[in-house]
Amino acid sequence: MRLDPASAHFYSDEAGFLYNKMGRYKEALAALLGGDADNPWVHVNLIYTYAELGREQDARAEAKEVLRLSPNFALGDVYGRSPGYWNTAFGRHFLDDLLKAGLK
Repeated sequence: MRLDPASAHFYSDEAGFLYNKMGRYKEALAALLGGDADNPWVHVNLIYTYAELGREQDARAEAKEVLRLSPNFALGDVYGRSPGYWNTAFGRHFLDDLLKAGLK
């Protein structure tokens, strides 16, 4: 990150996802909020973060933001990116949170 500070948004997005995987949701939230607000995948990760923090209303708001940024977004696309990964316990739980927030 020190060598390429121009990509700070990318690092924030990745750090947020990794914090989520470790169950460190407050750190994930802080990192993701520093990410690229125009990237729908940041908002996908925020859905999961908010859901895990018990902030369902915020998770639903992020789902609306995903659809605003990417009107053709579909969970099938998420699953299709790496089906083996989404068949893990973490992946299934992540997808379940996205469904609960209103993504389809």
